[in-house]
Amino acid sequence: MELGFVEREIPFGDNPNSGKKSLYKIADPFMDFYYHFVIPDRSLIELGLTTMVLNDINENFNLYTSRYWELICRKFVSGNTIKGITYNVAARWWGNVSRDEIIEIDIVAQSIDKKTILIGECKWSSISNGDALIAHLAEKAKKLPFTKGRKIAFILFVKDCKEINDNVLTAEAMIN
Repeated sequence: MELGFVEREIPFGDNPNSGKKSLYKIADPFMDFYYHFVIPDRSLIELGLTTMVLNDINENFNLYTSRYWELICRKFVSGNTIKGITYNVAARWWGNVSRDEIIEIDIVAQSIDKKTILIGECKWSSISNGDALIAHLAEKAKKLPFTKGRKIAFILFVKDCKEINDNVLTAEAMIN
């Protein structure tokens, strides 16, 4: 961790000093790619079967990239003003909401004034209509322990969307 190769992630709202739900992951993108794609196929690379390795990378690259899309979206929200509300540091949230149900939220951020919670979903894909995804996100949000009594802002972060509405941010809109 001191070298910056590994980082600790805790769910939104958990105390970093006493949180028990920590996840550790490779922080350096180059090392992450290396351990995700090169090491598992090292024997194929040594045999010169690079076409098979490249096919594997091509088949799984969008899924792999989606993890970094989430990170980019969380960094975009942190300290930024979205729809007139400025948000604090964004994080992911995961946990049990009942005995049989586990929920994961890609982006959660509290407004600076602590009145609004942003709940976001990241999709590294093109969508045609975000209303169904927003409705699903709203159902999840009802079960979260930290949303009671607060205004909730739902945002979809997508690669591209045919029908843009107020709750959808595309990669292009985030750049501009």
